[in-house]
Amino acid sequence: MSVTVYLINGFQLKGVVKGFDNFTVILEADGKQQLIYKHAISTISPIRNITFSPEKS
Repeated sequence: MSVTVYLINGFQLKGVVKGFDNFTVILEADGKQQLIYKHAISTISPIRNITFSPEKS
């Protein structure tokens, strides 16, 4: 899923989240990967709206 990552310094990064752990997120754009520390992230917004379907019990 393509996202825009807004950092606390105001910078915006666009790409696809390829992985994450407790402290970091890997974002891939244009064939390159960036490691972003979660404490530097303000907001993550999807490029397109997401549709959720309720789970049936």
